[in-house]
Amino acid sequence: MAKQELKALARDDGDKYLIIMDVDGVFNHYSAKEYVAYLASLIDADPAELLPKVLAHSNRLCSGEIGLEDFNNEMLKTLGISGAMARWVDYYLEVTLNPETIRIARRLREHGHKIILMSNEDKTRNSAISGPLKSLMRIDYSFIPSKIGRHSKPSPEAYLAVVRAVSKSEGRPISMREIVFIDDSPKNVKAASALGMHGLVFTSANALMRDLEAMGIRLGAIPQLKSKIPRKVHA
Repeated sequence: MAKQELKALARDDGDKYLIIMDVDGVFNHYSAKEYVAYLASLIDADPAELLPKVLAHSNRLCSGEIGLEDFNNEMLKTLGISGAMARWVDYYLEVTLNPETIRIARRLREHGHKIILMSNEDKTRNSAISGPLKSLMRIDYSFIPSKIGRHSKPSPEAYLAVVRAVSKSEGRPISMREIVFIDDSPKNVKAASALGMHGLVFTSANALMRDLEAMGIRLGAIPQLKSKIPRKVHA
């Protein structure tokens, strides 16, 4: 987003925001395409043909329509394998945290902004990521589809459900202009912006810092983390 557009979004200097952040792709180095490419390598398949099949199963899992066991069984049928199950499940649950993003989130919290995680992941994968995150930073609220009526991004109902839940917990109505939504998916950011949120597409920690500063959210120098970040974690 252009700097002048970000300045237009800014409220008065010093205002506190509710920062909604995606999990995979923002706090975790993860790519659905890389995951599918890995699965395709197990069965010598075309990743482009496998991707829509995997996403169909994943969407049902993330919405809460099916549980992890059913997801595993459906995936095994799609892949036509049995012995490789442990390998692809391990890959699915593998977490490689992004220390730079964690430092930014911690700084935001220190400056009085609240941190909200909003993920399209299922409970198992979300726990694999948010568990380590909670030991490194303060998270005010966390939402996955099964907690918000099985709605997922970019459905408007997903965002509205989060706002309603936070408003109830905060004891006051939350305005869309109080929210900064950060996601690595442009379509998810576009949907948030259409509702009136400040949408920022995440590409890197440095770019995020520049976008926040352009909005008037100045964090100053970001200190190094004292806690060692686990590079790979399994649930």
